[in-house]
Order: sequence, then structure tokens, then C-alpha cells
Amino acid sequence: MTSRYGPNFPFPLGIDVKRDFGAVGDGTADDTVSIQNAINNAVSSGTDLYLPVGNYRVTSGLTVNGALNIKGAGGKITADGYFALLTVKADGFKISNVQLVCKTKDHSKTAAVALYLGNKVSSSFNYIKDIVISGCTIRNFTTSIKAESVYWMKIQETHTYNDYQGFTSNLETNATDTQINPSTTIALDRVYFHGADAGTISTGSTGISIKNAVNITFNSCVSEWYDSLGWINAAQTVTMTDMYLERANLGFEFIGVTGSTVIVNPYTNLVSAWTFRISYGTYTFVGCRGTLPDGAYFIDKLWESSLIQIGSFAIDGGGGLLTDTLTGAAWDKSRVYQFGNGVTLNDSNAAVRLLDSTNKGIVLSPTTIGHTDPNGPILFNVGGTNHVSVSGSGAQIKFLYSLNSPYPTDPQYENTLLVVKADKTGTHDGVSDSVYMCLRDATNTLQWVQLYPSLGASSGPLSGSSLPTPNASYKWQDFVVVGVTGVAQVSTLTVTDKCSTAGNVSVILDGVTFPVALATTDNTTALVATKIRSATYTGWTTGGSGSTVTFTKITKGSVGTMSYSAGPTGATGTLANTTTGVTGTSDAV
Repeated sequence: MTSRYGPNFPFPLGIDVKRDFGAVGDGTADDTVSIQNAINNAVSSGTDLYLPVGNYRVTSGLTVNGALNIKGAGGKITADGYFALLTVKADGFKISNVQLVCKTKDHSKTAAVALYLGNKVSSSFNYIKDIVISGCTIRNFTTSIKAESVYWMKIQETHTYNDYQGFTSNLETNATDTQINPSTTIALDRVYFHGADAGTISTGSTGISIKNAVNITFNSCVSEWYDSLGWINAAQTVTMTDMYLERANLGFEFIGVTGSTVIVNPYTNLVSAWTFRISYGTYTFVGCRGTLPDGAYFIDKLWESSLIQIGSFAIDGGGGLLTDTLTGAAWDKSRVYQFGNGVTLNDSNAAVRLLDSTNKGIVLSPTTIGHTDPNGPILFNVGGTNHVSVSGSGAQIKFLYSLNSPYPTDPQYENTLLVVKADKTGTHDGVSDSVYMCLRDATNTLQWVQLYPSLGASSGPLSGSSLPTPNASYKWQDFVVVGVTGVAQVSTLTVTDKCSTAGNVSVILDGVTFPVALATTDNTTALVATKIRSATYTGWTTGGSGSTVTFTKITKGSVGTMSYSAGPTGATGTLANTTTGVTGTSDAV
């Protein structure tokens, strides 16, 4: 047997607004008094309140002053007017499977709020906690859910539609922000915030607005069709997983998140300016996907972001990163970007930029990553004794510590950053150096441009004010500070002759000599290679096959002398670098 109250509640227990308090639910009768009386009775008796299928018209707000669990079967409460439909002033409020609808949409009516969660006493709020909203649909209100000083709350499997503000927390203040108690936990799980109706975005509309919170989590949420998809101001930690951000002028902004923000598998589509704008704190982006229009950026970094880590990044169109766009932004407080493997920055206005597979650095063309600081480019700080060379599709940057003067303008050096001694002898001593870059001028002619006249190791980190003014005739914008992961040395020995006389060959790895004894029975190049491969080399591993032996250093970093000597054996061979070791930089400012 199935109850008339709906399939979700075959045998309802507790208070029924129709059966017990005479609510009609036909969309015409005024059910305000009936539902309010049912709420009061359920609160006082500690009983669940059931809302059967129907359209319950109310003409003034309903108030909840105690713990209450409202269970619906898809029924609808319709606000015939502009007021807070349900005001919750106490702990332990739950509502599920209920539709909340404003009969006539008018976003100029700020009082039109579907759920107002807050206990305001005089000019300040008292905490309320343990709020759960589940499986609800909210439509046509100016603000769908408004929370003030809610200690712990969860919204799950809920859809807000055709509103001006989807969810706000701690925005109502009078004199100072201290009147709002910070929310400890806000959890949004599979919530769909849909702002505009009929494809028209309301100017100033915002999907999610959260202020003063400790821990905020998003799981599989959607925010779309708003002027701004959301913002968080003053929080400690934020975790955002599988967030879908679409069709907006502005994306999601983080202001003053003092701890860590982790964003996993976000998807962006048709967001006009930027998808994420960040400042302060530590940010990690993983699995970034989507498409951006021309002129848009996925990440707009403002000031004092201490660490930005990006991995598995594939955004088509627009640009990858835009950094420090505010006037007076402090570059010396922006610490380091760390990019993982598989990061692709596609720009509809420039060539593809791709991190190399060994994670040595970043590849970009002039419009990939930039800031509008008028003082000029930010220089790369790269480890290594010789150079770090990274190649990509359509763009490359090489880092050189030496190059003989006069510097060649061969196309292979385009976008190369060169550090040389101040007297231009081509010797790098790390104390008194100049910085040059090979760039094309307005006539498409390659030239070496001096970016910084004297880079002294004792002068401290570079900041925006220390750098030169860009020459507008060159086709470049600027570059970001990049931390470089160290690279392990790999060398390959190719044996070219057999052993004709018993004796030792010498393998010199990072300046250390390792003797290997050969016998005349090692009478093929493959046997010689096998004997060398099977020896022990402290700090190194061996590999290879046939007549080749590979030596891989266990630790990352640059190395010293690498050579091979056949000695008296006649077992000649050549040792060549396969991968040049690079010492990584722990802080690139």
C-alpha cells in the first residue's frame, strides 16, 4: 500500500500540514496560518513535519524558532509577495524534497529570500548550527539561500534557479564585520546554482558569496548564468572538487584565503574575463579543463599569493595566467609557481605553450603569461651550471649562462634568456652579471635586448620596481617567476671495440673514477658492455642493452666530469650526455 502523501513517505508519522492543520495546497487558498501552526506544533513536540504533494500559497513569511525537520514529497510552497519565505532562528533545522517558489520574479525586491538562516537579536547575530538543506528546488527569489552566523551547514542535491544571488553567507553587516560570527564549516555537495532565465544575465548577480568562514568545501557543484559566478572573502581553507563554471562575465574570486585552496578537476566554459581570480594564501590547481573566449584568462593572480601549483592543465582558447593586474602589486611577495607534467596552455591568439615532459621549466610565447606592471618583465631564476633548454610546439625559451660575444642572432636563440658577466666576456660568475633576451623588433629582426644592466647576487630578490621599462617595439609582454624542478643526470656509454688486452677501463662519473676489470674473454662489444653494466657505481644506477650502458644519477642536480677511458684494454667507447643534470630552485624570487 502506498500513502497519498507520496512514494517517498509510504507511512508518514508525525505532523501533516494537510491532515492535521487543514492546509489546502491548491495554489489558491492562503495556507500561511495552517503551515505556521504546523511548524510551531512540530517544534514544540519535537516531531517531524511532512509536506504532502501540493502547491501551498503563503502571503507572509514563516518562522522556525526551534529544531525542525521538514520532509516533503515534492510539494511546493509559493510566496505570493516579496518577503523571507522561511526564516530559521534555531539549531537543528533540516528541510528535504520541498520546492520553494516566488510567484512573481522581481530581483529589485531585496526582501524576497527563500531561506533566511540567521538569529538576529537587536543589531547582531547569535550563532545557529546544524543546518541541512537537501533535495530542494528554489526558484524566482532575489536570494535563494541567505545564511548569517551559521556555525555548521550543508546544502546537498539542491537546485536554485532564476535568482539574483544563489547562496550568500555572512554578508549582512551594520557597523563592522565583527558582528558576523565566522562559519566553521560550509559544505556544498552537488548544488546547482543557475542565475539567469531565458539567457539574460542580470548585471551584478552572483552565484555564491561567502564571507568569514573557516572551512569551505564544494563537491560537484555548478554555477552558471550570473554576472559573477562567486567569491570567497576571508576564509582559512577551501576545497573545490569537480566544479563546473559556465556562462558568466566574471568567474570565481578568492580574497584573503589565508590557508590553502585546493581546486581539483574544475571545468570552465564561456566565462568572459577570468575563471579564477586569486590572492594571498596557497593555491593548487589540478585537472583544469575547458574552453575560454578570446581575451579571457583561466587564472588571474593578484597580490601576495605565496605558492601556486598547477598540474594537468588543458584549457583551450583565451589565456592561461594573467598575473598581478592591480596597480602597485608587490612582485617580491609573489613567491613561486610550480607546474607539473601534462600542463598545456592554449591561446587562440598565439602558439601553443606546453610544459616539457620532464618538468624542467615552462615554455611560453610572448602572450602566454603576463602582467601589466609597467616596470617590465619578471626574470626567470633557473638552476644549472650550463643551461636549461625547454622545447614546445610553436614556442621555446632557453636559459644560458654563457655565450660567446658577439652574441649570434640565429633563430635558434629566439626567446632565449642570457645571463653573462657584466664585461660581456661570456663568463658567468653569479656575482656581477647582465641579463639579455633574444627578441624580434617591430621589423621582425632578431636582436639581443639588455633586460637588466647589473644583476648582483648580493643585491637580493628582484621586484617589479627594479626591472627595466619594456621597449614597445619588441613583440613581448613579460614573464613570471618560475620554480624549476631539478633533473637527474643521464649519460650513455657506447662501446665500440672488444677487449684485446686484460686490464681496467675507467668510468668517471661526476668526477669520481670507477675502475672495471676486463678479460680477453670479453671479446665482443656486448660482453664488454655487460661487464661494465654489472659493476657497482656509488650514487648511480645502470641500464641499457647490447653495446650500450646508461648511467643515471640517483639524486637530481648538475654534475662534474663525465668521461670514459679504455686504458690498456683496447675496449674503446664514447660517453655522451643523454639528459643534462640540473640543480632545482627551491624559491624562484
